[in-house]
Amino acid sequence: MTDTHQQGDQAAELRKRAEAMARERAPTSAYIAALSPEEIKTTVHELHVQQIQLEMQNEELRRIQNELDATRMRYFDLYDLAPAGYLTISTQGLIVEANLTASTMMGVDRGQLAGQPFSRFIFKEDQDRYYLNSKPAPATCPCELRTCELRITRPDGTRFWAHLLQKTIVQLDGQAACGIVLSDISEHKKFENALRESEERYRRMFDSAADALFLISTDTALILKANQRASELYGYEEEELLAKKSEELSAEPEETNRRIQEARTIDDRIVTIPLRLHRKKDGTVFPVEITARTIPLLGQRVLLVAVRDITARRHMEEALRQSEQQFKNAHKFLELILDTIPVRLFWKDRQSKILGCNRLFAQDAGYRNPDDLIGTDDYRLAWKDQADLYRRDDVEVMTSRQPKLHYEEMQTTPEGQKIWLSTSKVPLLDANGQVIGVLGAYEDITYRKWQEERLNAAKEELERRVEQRTRELQETQRQYLHAEKLSAIGKLSASIAHEFNNPLQGILSILKGLKKRAILEDEDRELLDAAIAESDRIKELIRSLQDFNRPSSGRILAMDVHKTIESLLLLHKSDMNSKRITVVRDYAPRLPQIFVVPDQIKQVLLNLLTNAVDACIQPGGVITISTRQEDDQVAVAIKDTGIGIQPENMERIFQPFYTTKPTVKGTGLGLSVSYGIVKNHQGEIRVQSRPGEGATFTVLLPINSVLQTEAATAQ
Repeated sequence: MTDTHQQGDQAAELRKRAEAMARERAPTSAYIAALSPEEIKTTVHELHVQQIQLEMQNEELRRIQNELDATRMRYFDLYDLAPAGYLTISTQGLIVEANLTASTMMGVDRGQLAGQPFSRFIFKEDQDRYYLNSKPAPATCPCELRTCELRITRPDGTRFWAHLLQKTIVQLDGQAACGIVLSDISEHKKFENALRESEERYRRMFDSAADALFLISTDTALILKANQRASELYGYEEEELLAKKSEELSAEPEETNRRIQEARTIDDRIVTIPLRLHRKKDGTVFPVEITARTIPLLGQRVLLVAVRDITARRHMEEALRQSEQQFKNAHKFLELILDTIPVRLFWKDRQSKILGCNRLFAQDAGYRNPDDLIGTDDYRLAWKDQADLYRRDDVEVMTSRQPKLHYEEMQTTPEGQKIWLSTSKVPLLDANGQVIGVLGAYEDITYRKWQEERLNAAKEELERRVEQRTRELQETQRQYLHAEKLSAIGKLSASIAHEFNNPLQGILSILKGLKKRAILEDEDRELLDAAIAESDRIKELIRSLQDFNRPSSGRILAMDVHKTIESLLLLHKSDMNSKRITVVRDYAPRLPQIFVVPDQIKQVLLNLLTNAVDACIQPGGVITISTRQEDDQVAVAIKDTGIGIQPENMERIFQPFYTTKPTVKGTGLGLSVSYGIVKNHQGEIRVQSRPGEGATFTVLLPINSVLQTEAATAQ
């Protein structure tokens, strides 16, 4: 708007100057009379052409102005909204200019940065680094770019790592200054520290590995690095190993080199090279097991090779093979097989005496050696009732010659613990097909049964919760419907209030006109004044009713607490008169105004007044409204002499839809909504109550809240 006024003033001034020059250069009447019609026509044509040229020049000037405006907007986008912070520092070290990103990063309002020393924001331990980096650039290279990393301290005490890119610049006034590009590298620093710790951790793992580890170049097969175990295994110093190729350590160099060349073609996969013979420095040959993997390192691919000396394992394997050759006893071989089966196996004769079992069965029975159970019967291994059950099962299987598979039964262990078993039994036949006993197996399924019980219990609990939740949802739906009905009633009442407002304005106009023009007796004039006063009161009630039905504007304004309370008391005057409720006002003198959203705070105070009136069930109650200032807060306390709040309900009164009122009188949303409004204003609601002695609700609101600052910033 200022630029437009300036352009208008300049155009007017230019017009005045042109008119003055035209008067000075105006031709005389004799000169004009001497011109022929053709010359006059030519002159007019030239003037018309010059006018068109001037219009074209004006159009070009407007185009250039638009381009300048667009350039200015691009400068705003590139400078103020840049992802990096830009600072201009004077030769005295003071901040001349900063973009929005820099002010945000440094935690200071942009307007407050100008004129402050930039060194004030630099962490004390990093200031020397900044001063060294800020020395004037040499004359041979005045535009030299200088970088450094240091910590910036915000006014709230927090710090962040920043990368500074500095360059000497020349300002519009010709003065030299320092331009700084500020970048937040805190995350980069964290990554560097984590990377450094990771590298140190892997270096320790590499050096302390039990196997010999090598890093081998995939191009030259040279050993790039070896750990301490490699030096110990081969008998070389680490420097000697680094000068060798990988095949020089092998007793089969050609085959080893071929295997490594194969491994280098496979990325990110571990390759196991079959057993090979390697040679130590003293010429000793020993067997090794090799694993290799190609990995990235410093921008190139290298081969990570692990070599394990398996001499001892070879000896053990040879000893095991010799042992297996000697182990030819069929009974022992069968016993070995049975012991490897993960189920409990046993076999009995026709008298239910144990003929044999595997080790798991013996351990369950309390024996270490399966041979100790041979010849025992069920009565020595279980309680009598269980032993009878086992024998009945044995007789059934042997008599029917049919297997009985996967049936469940309970057993008592020697320690007295109850366990569940899944048992299978089949008849044991000899070479002639005669039944000579029973072969059985069982598995402990106690954990599975426990899981089934838990599953059933969880199912029952889930069904109970679903049923409870269904009831809660039904109750919530009913409460929402009631809230919608109350909302509709509120809208209807506001509409009726609007319709009443028009005829009321007419009545007021008539009464006020009658008061001015009519000659009335004193008594009639008093009646007329009373009628006008009552009409004004109705007008205020209608305005209050419309305000409460109107959606919140969200605007933060200064509010007089006492005037607000008085306007709300008008809405309850009828209820208070019918219940004979006395209102006691204890207002603090010179109470400061507060910056809030007025219609929202009115809603809070109206809810509290409504609850206080409803709590005074018996006629003759007293409602005391007190105001006071507590430090930087204004407190409004509404105390009633009603029924009070039960102790068990104190923690639930601010929950949505919780109410002790009848359904037709309350939705349970008033205190919940009020609590949210006060919290959004950085305030607090306190409650004190005793059953039968009334309740006191105190609302504390800040005088100068954060909302006020936000409103001022928005303006």
